[in-house]
Amino acid sequence: MAVNIDTVYQRVLAIANKEQRGYITPQEFNLLANQVQMAMYEDYFYALDEMGERHGNDTEYADRLDNLNEKISIFSMQDVVLANSGGAELVTNGEFDSNIDDWTVVDPANGTVVWEQAGAANNYDSSISITQSANGSGISVLQSFTTVVGERYVVEALMSGVVDGGADEPTYQVTARNNDLSTVTFETGHALAGDIIRFEFTAEDTTSRISLANTASNNVGHTLKFGKVSVKKKSTEYTLPSDLYRFGTLLVSNKEAEQVLPNELRYINAAPLTKPTTSRPIYTRKNLNAVNVYPETITSGVTCNYVRKPSTAEWDYVVVSEKALYNATGSTHFELHPSEETYLVIRILELAGVILNKQGLVQIAANEEMQIAATHKK
Repeated sequence: MAVNIDTVYQRVLAIANKEQRGYITPQEFNLLANQVQMAMYEDYFYALDEMGERHGNDTEYADRLDNLNEKISIFSMQDVVLANSGGAELVTNGEFDSNIDDWTVVDPANGTVVWEQAGAANNYDSSISITQSANGSGISVLQSFTTVVGERYVVEALMSGVVDGGADEPTYQVTARNNDLSTVTFETGHALAGDIIRFEFTAEDTTSRISLANTASNNVGHTLKFGKVSVKKKSTEYTLPSDLYRFGTLLVSNKEAEQVLPNELRYINAAPLTKPTTSRPIYTRKNLNAVNVYPETITSGVTCNYVRKPSTAEWDYVVVSEKALYNATGSTHFELHPSEETYLVIRILELAGVILNKQGLVQIAANEEMQIAATHKK
């Protein structure tokens, strides 16, 4: 339950007018309200550090440490997925949600290519189903996308299902090509349902192509079902949430990553025993808005826990007969704990006294604040 912003504003006005200290406009109030909300919020973390050195008590409702954690928990965010900063997905219709549009079939006489709805046969991932059944040669699909010459890109393809027609094992080849269809690099092997095919390539052309091939040649009906095909520019950087206030834990596929300093990274990577792995990931903080996650093979599954910023409080209004009337629809309440309502009023009044140049109002609010602080310290 939030603290109602209109209630706070009306109390601030009532006290200021009672003391004949002047009028606080909605614009002034909104500025002061957010200044106070953020100051009080920041105080929680200093108080939490101080309380961490003390023992709590056994009371159900009066344990100060528990109460402080309750106030902060309002803003707690858990398992938030972080986006890789490598850029947008380059493959169009790579998850095959409802069709196989944007994919061109190569050598269609050698078999069939159809869309398959999510089900048990493809691990419940809608997919593109490629069957080789004729002419003793493979069949594939192809798509082109824009790349930057010299940049590294990561290719990932999920083998969501396989139908073994017999004779020999089904085989695949996923290939990165130039626009003229010459090969840049590829990954090939025996097809197993659930496998993720992953490799990197350096773009040699401004237009590159991705090819998914069923390379069987025995005409017995081997079927490969590809799902979630992805090509992205390679990057270890992940963008942090825009509303982040205090960063908590970073996880990679639910494994906690250890934070290291950027200048330690070279030495950590140089030693086999400390070099990061997918089961023992590490990260560095690039800046306030991003982290770098290692090893470089990690391209997804990065999440974090954090506490967010409070939403900007706003007392919105409409003008009627030259008076500002409260507009509940456009207003945003304080997100602080309901127990903070009185303290919000007092601290806003204290700042309002500075704006109005009324030292008496500042003193009244300061005295109230001191009394509350003294009570909290008992």
